[in-house]
Amino acid sequence: YRCLPRDMTDRSEPDSSEEPRADAAPASGAIAPGAFPDSEERPLPPPGPSPDRYLGCTIDNRYKVEGIVGEGGMGVVYQCRHKIINKRVALKILRADLARDPEVTERFLMEAKAASAIDDEHIIDISDFGQLPDGAAYFVMEFLDGTPLAQLSGSGKPMPMSRIVHVSLQLTEGLA
Repeated sequence: YRCLPRDMTDRSEPDSSEEPRADAAPASGAIAPGAFPDSEERPLPPPGPSPDRYLGCTIDNRYKVEGIVGEGGMGVVYQCRHKIINKRVALKILRADLARDPEVTERFLMEAKAASAIDDEHIIDISDFGQLPDGAAYFVMEFLDGTPLAQLSGSGKPMPMSRIVHVSLQLTEGLA
């Protein structure tokens, strides 16, 4: 069982002499083959930019990808579960095409470091960072369940002034 399509590996064809041992630990950031011994084997997903190629996979032998939370210009945010402590987390993966650019990857890392350094209840907590075999970087964040502010403000209904003040105070406290 493999979670990654062939285009995400460093070689175009598998070489049976180079296959890792079944008991070998995966490289840091790798999606572990056979990471779901209790799940049914599924066929390889087709190669391509589809963000859902990670669904059902385990990243870095710790984070089981359960669903897609959102997608933006730089990457995709997934809902995951930490396999050891059974904690729900969000995992943001830099798009593979952007990961080829070292400057973009560095900006992605700086975003994770900056958010992690703030240590404020109004700013999301970053707890881990890694790199996938295709070179795409990822970071792990606390999972926040709720309605995105963009969805609230873009609903067509005016927000009550008290709600606007409440949200604005939280934003300024986080940025102060």
